[in-house]
Amino acid sequence: MSRTPATPPHPPPESPYLMLRELGEAAGLLEQVMADRLGVARTDLGVLSLLAVHGPQAAGELADATGLTTGAVTGCLDRLERVGFARRSADPLDRRRVMVTLRRERLGPVIALNAPLHVSLMALDAELSPAQRALVGDYVRRAAGHFRREALRLRAEKKRREPARKARR
Repeated sequence: MSRTPATPPHPPPESPYLMLRELGEAAGLLEQVMADRLGVARTDLGVLSLLAVHGPQAAGELADATGLTTGAVTGCLDRLERVGFARRSADPLDRRRVMVTLRRERLGPVIALNAPLHVSLMALDAELSPAQRALVGDYVRRAAGHFRREALRLRAEKKRREPARKARR
């Protein structure tokens, strides 16, 4: 018989954890609206962001970074190529790998949609003292690390369970 894990205590309303959830929900809504406007899926914007921050990546690396299957990444890349935001090419060092490159010259529509938010968030940042900025930055970076570790833990847990499920069939 499996045990149900204990329910963790609910954080108080002023908890930064709940504020991060609220931010995540608002960001998710904005991502969906932007994706609809750009004619892509919400997950495609995450891939665009990864390419913008980290540069060209292999399709498999994008799958690992997003948690998507390689098939889902293929669909994502099909859409991003169709609208002109990304390009696939063979890796010159390993022709079996597909490399994905951001086409920065084609990102005008993305930049235009992001510009008002960018300006308002930069103004919000300017209201913070250096000490406040450091405190917020430290908390957000550390929280992001917790999110990533939990994603990796859940992914590893799923992989451990898959062989057992297949064996029962």
